[in-house]
Amino acid sequence: MYNLLIDIVTNNIPENFIGFINRSLDEKIRKEFKKLQLVYSNIDLDTIKDHFFIYITNIKNPGYTLEDYENVINKAIDSINFKYKYDSENLSFRESILYIKIFNEKENKTIEFKGLKEDKDDSLVNSSTFNNFSSELRKNQIILKKEERLQSFEKSANKLARANGCSIINNKSILNEYANKFDYPVSVEGSFDEKYLCIDKSILYTVLMENFTVLPMEFDNGNSSNFFVYAKNKSSEDSHILIKEINDKLEEINNLINQKSDRKLEDFVEDLKTVNYINNYGNFYDKTQRLIKISIELCKMLSVSNETVDSVKRIAFLCKADKATEIVQKCPYLHGLIGKLYAKSDGEDTIVYDGVYEHIKPRFLSENIPNSTAARIVAISDKMEYVMSYIISSSDDNFKYNYKLRKTITSVISIILRSELDFNLSNFITKILYVFLQDKGIVDYEYFEKSIKEIILDVYRDECIKLGYDFDEVDVINYNNLNIFKLNRLLTNLHDINTKNNGKLMIQILKMLEVNSSECKYTPMELDTNNLCNLLEKLANCSDEDLPYYKLIFKGVFKKIN
Repeated sequence: MYNLLIDIVTNNIPENFIGFINRSLDEKIRKEFKKLQLVYSNIDLDTIKDHFFIYITNIKNPGYTLEDYENVINKAIDSINFKYKYDSENLSFRESILYIKIFNEKENKTIEFKGLKEDKDDSLVNSSTFNNFSSELRKNQIILKKEERLQSFEKSANKLARANGCSIINNKSILNEYANKFDYPVSVEGSFDEKYLCIDKSILYTVLMENFTVLPMEFDNGNSSNFFVYAKNKSSEDSHILIKEINDKLEEINNLINQKSDRKLEDFVEDLKTVNYINNYGNFYDKTQRLIKISIELCKMLSVSNETVDSVKRIAFLCKADKATEIVQKCPYLHGLIGKLYAKSDGEDTIVYDGVYEHIKPRFLSENIPNSTAARIVAISDKMEYVMSYIISSSDDNFKYNYKLRKTITSVISIILRSELDFNLSNFITKILYVFLQDKGIVDYEYFEKSIKEIILDVYRDECIKLGYDFDEVDVINYNNLNIFKLNRLLTNLHDINTKNNGKLMIQILKMLEVNSSECKYTPMELDTNNLCNLLEKLANCSDEDLPYYKLIFKGVFKKIN
């Protein structure tokens, strides 16, 4: 057995495309290794600065050469065919590669793309074997694996917090940013002036995390502390400027809160006519009117109570109003929080003032979804309205790769799955488009319908693969009926039964899709949620002559993989 390390060195790649490239490389390499029948323990992909590292452990096939792996990498690179802009230039991934190095324990191979400068003094470039390379990484204070970088930072951060009688406010989005940004992240403690602890805790934490990307510390009794922690590279200097910047920002916010207008939140709704919406696509008043209509349509689809409908209408009407306040215009990341403070002081119902804030959730992986059904309906409607507005108003054909857009869709999927909301997203998209058709008179209805469905499915596929589902398991499912809740339940059952049967279920499904169902001699039973698992289990272990029978049962559920 041996290990393999592939280092793809690049330049000019926008940060928001790195995740897509990593996932595309991962998928294509795994598929090519499957064709080669390569047996290995694990494959890890990671990115540090301009290096894309691919680390394959415990390879059991001795016959493959570095040239064989070079062919695999070239195929993977060629499969990444989207373009991105860098300094007004459209580039592909291949055009951004400087060189590739492939290492095992005995030898290495360098593949030049743009050529190496002869005077380049880089110990990583000049490493001759896998072991040399690993040693140079350590000397250069680089932790290769992202998980190890995360663990290293969290361990030192928690130690600092405990020394102050505190714990760290966990924000996975910030932790991931640290692990992606720093080669060897270490934790640094900072503190702001205690006088700012008078600021509402939710506002205080949002300022620290959203504006300064630092993690607040909280006392064990739940009270705020003035301590925080942030990451830096082991070899870099501490940032003393940061503490002054935080104190200055908190002073500004404290003054704005103390100068809070006596107007009610609903009084700001009319002012939204002067607040531009995304890509100058109208204003936030227009958006609010669309949001109310879209939210009501989702209420009908979910058959909620009249009381919930009333709460939904009120939340949808008020939730964007704080965009017109001075404090949110100066600190946009406080949107929702300021609205909640206004709505609460205005005497709105709890479900309404909580919903005004919670409709923006979840903003990052570890954040909870909204608590009430009303807030969840407005949150989904708001995010879907944003996605449609962005696609309609975007002049960029690469909107499919827009980080914020994909993050918004991930939030929609998260709310649907964690709330177990059983509705057809395709039908909801049709209703959203009709609202836009009435409001804006959109021209290419079919194009936008197709575009929004494609990006939702692409994001859902991405999330499933991140969770550990096999590419073929995800791709064999027919997504014509876009009910995310039911589709996810099908995928989960398929994955569990396929794993239990050592991959046999997928083999049977692919064979089943090739047979002629007209050869079935029996009347098939009807597939429903109660017998799904049982029938999948039987399919995994059935004889070849019974496959036509199961093809009729699972008609429309699965599709051939391209």
